[in-house]
Amino acid sequence: MIRKDIYIYPAVFVREREGYHVSFPDLSGLEVHIEDIEELSKVKKVLADYIYTLEESNSEIPRPSFPNKIQIRENEFIQTIDIFMPDIREK
Repeated sequence: MIRKDIYIYPAVFVREREGYHVSFPDLSGLEVHIEDIEELSKVKKVLADYIYTLEESNSEIPRPSFPNKIQIRENEFIQTIDIFMPDIREK
């Protein structure tokens, strides 16, 4: 398995009463809730931890979808989330 230094995945944000529900269509079961859009660091941490776990277990890391190929509803939007893995691996 080839480890990349940077991973970029599309995330789907759904506006809820109390914040946003964020999911990653390419990463089964990976979801997080944030109170405010300013909490993107929390979204990045969840993604980084997930990818790190896949790397450590030598599991296949799914290829990211093109954001314009993901179907969304009216109350949703897509944001790409990037993570820099060397920083994560050092911890």
